[in-house]
Amino acid sequence: MIETCRSRKFLVLINESTDISVSQILAVVMPFFGDRRCTVVDALLDLIEVDDGTAAGLYSSFKHLIVSNGIPLNNINGFASDN
Repeated sequence: MIETCRSRKFLVLINESTDISVSQILAVVMPFFGDRRCTVVDALLDLIEVDDGTAAGLYSSFKHLIVSNGIPLNNINGFASDN
């Protein structure tokens, strides 16, 4: 999936949650149009354990994930979160 990310536009869905061990987890989902089946595919990009649950901390973790996967930030044209 990552190789095709360089030219596609994406919507990003994120949700931060605290699990039973009190670890903060950031889920990053990227829905995209799948050419093979001509349908929308929801792809879980990653689950990130974050130390800083503030807006700045979550953004920093998210940005690091996107950049480290070679996805240009300007390819993200939509964003949704729970708060």
